[in-house]
Amino acid sequence: MSRSITRRKISLPSLSPGSSHELAVYSFGAANEGKSIYLQAGLHADEHPGLLVLQHLLIQLMQLDELGKINGQVTVVPYANPLGMSQRVFDSVLGRFDLANGENFNRNFPNCSRVISQKIKAGVKCSSSDWKRNFATHLASVKPTTPTATLKLELTKMAMQHDIVLDLHCDVDCVSHLYASHAQQDQAVRLATALNIPVVLLEPDDAGGHAFDNVYGSTWRELEINHAITSGARGFSATIELRGKANIDDRLAQTDAAGLLNFMAQEGIIDAATTAGTDSQTTPTQTYPLVAASHIPCPAAGIVVYKKNPGDSVIESEVIAEVVHLDSDIIGERTPVHSDTNGVLVIRQAPGLVRPGQRLALIASTTLPAIRDENRPLLDA
Repeated sequence: MSRSITRRKISLPSLSPGSSHELAVYSFGAANEGKSIYLQAGLHADEHPGLLVLQHLLIQLMQLDELGKINGQVTVVPYANPLGMSQRVFDSVLGRFDLANGENFNRNFPNCSRVISQKIKAGVKCSSSDWKRNFATHLASVKPTTPTATLKLELTKMAMQHDIVLDLHCDVDCVSHLYASHAQQDQAVRLATALNIPVVLLEPDDAGGHAFDNVYGSTWRELEINHAITSGARGFSATIELRGKANIDDRLAQTDAAGLLNFMAQEGIIDAATTAGTDSQTTPTQTYPLVAASHIPCPAAGIVVYKKNPGDSVIESEVIAEVVHLDSDIIGERTPVHSDTNGVLVIRQAPGLVRPGQRLALIASTTLPAIRDENRPLLDA
């Protein structure tokens, strides 16, 4: 392995006597040589397409390193949640929620708001590198009390030292899409274009829930709006949803890895000439406000049969699915499920047996709803 490539392991506290877990971390290049990017996959440990994408990316990065084509620093965590990966029930990985307390693994990450507030009140203005040192000092003082809290702290420590942070996820059945901040729409669209992603969902910086990418983004946003960093110095973060859980395929993964390299080239992290020959975008990218996304609920218990596919355009009142009743006195009875807006069907959430009230689909729209449930989270990643 080249001297500009490092591989290290971060040990996590044991969940039980005789067991151990650790994070593997690969770093390419040097932090002081240019812009840096951090990538991770599998934070929701039951979402696996990103794991394969990063394997292909690591192979490409090793080749680029041998050619001296890495201009900045690239950090890759190929599996971000070994705790969740170990949560198997009858051979199914249940890695979205922590079985110890039911908490979503992509919530309640530690943030740096306290140290930022203190520094801003003191009138501190400094460079991005100085702020990164402040973040590191603050996070070093955090004392986690559980293995999951330790995992989240270690991931946050690494992410906060980079200029760009990308978190790879997927959904049950969906067209590829990404979540990013309204304030960074241009960079989000460039990322989506590089990856041939048709849908960008833009959220406010204060979306809540302390999700991984939001904790990173809101930290830099607070510095930006308080003029504590120079213009254009804010870090960029995004959550990338790589289609559905079943879309694990070498061809797709190679294409996605090439798209990530294309984006890195645009950001000056790798030599642009190395991305020649990657697939050009075939689908135009459209942005939508996440607050306008419609979460379509299930009206009844039964078997859902979808009438629309991910990526299809839909219009208000159109039937997008039917729920087949299994216990009705009327044989063959079905309840139609209608779109309540004009837009694009992004996610089909619930295959097979469904219950009343669960989300069946997410439709991206540019039309804000007349009434919004304020208790519904903006992001369900």
